[in-house]
Amino acid sequence: MYTAFFLLGLLGYQEYLKRPKPLWYGLTLGAMLLSCLSKPAAVVFPIVMSLLVLVKDRKFIFKNYLHAIPFYVVALIFGLITPGTQSEAISDSDSFTFFDRLTLGFWANAVICIDSLPRDTTLRCTQFHPK
Repeated sequence: MYTAFFLLGLLGYQEYLKRPKPLWYGLTLGAMLLSCLSKPAAVVFPIVMSLLVLVKDRKFIFKNYLHAIPFYVVALIFGLITPGTQSEAISDSDSFTFFDRLTLGFWANAVICIDSLPRDTTLRCTQFHPK
């Protein structure tokens, strides 16, 4: 859901840049709020907005970024709220012993190594190319 609202907000923002109407601005802000409520990673939304303006204008003019201030405020609020809410969801670090953590790390690396092995045995480095 985070991605859908994030992309919806960016589409609304592009429309706002083409035709600056309060409707598009409100839809963009609403989509950003829903995206932030879905996942805290959405706090980068104002930065992406600013980059869109920079790509469009090809130069930095401060007044072109003033309309993004409410988005930065929302991102700051969600950025400050997130650590408090996430600390309740994360378990204590004492729930795993050092040996358990070490074993889990080795197991994860082993799975990654096994997953990266080639699956098609007909392709070999020594296979000759046609003449």
